[in-house]
Amino acid sequence: MASGDLSDIQSALDQLAIVNVLHRYSNFVTRADLDRDEELFTSDAVIEIRAPFDTRIEGSHAIKQWRTGASGALELLVHTTYSPVIQLLDATHAEATSQTREMVRSSDPGDGELGMNVVFYSVYSDDLVKVDGEWKFARRVCQPIYMESGGLTGQVCTARSALAQRR
Repeated sequence: MASGDLSDIQSALDQLAIVNVLHRYSNFVTRADLDRDEELFTSDAVIEIRAPFDTRIEGSHAIKQWRTGASGALELLVHTTYSPVIQLLDATHAEATSQTREMVRSSDPGDGELGMNVVFYSVYSDDLVKVDGEWKFARRVCQPIYMESGGLTGQVCTARSALAQRR
């Protein structure tokens, strides 16, 4: 096997591993598995969510704390990632762009500032690094591009807290 073949295989394995990180993020967020969510980030990672949310959080522990507080009142949060495009910069650095669709509803959507009943689409731009053989987020920038309010009127059949349990 020529040496170029090995690098092609490693590139494909790295891209697949990065897609797995993107999908694990969506899975953990949807299932409110916040303890596992933290493992996807470097200790000094940054998440930015641009307007209309205007949020910036630094550090994997702070990200976990923020997500715990920000999603505690949500009865529904379905985060779906699709169409990832990955650029391997070198053996330990990569950039990824993907789109997401999120359905978010709080327990009491009419509860003032805390009330939320939205579907929104975003584009994520990610910087990833390979640490101890695993790809992790170093920086995630979420740019919401479309938001629709008030459309989630159906019944939630399973609480997010029940989804975190593997059966």
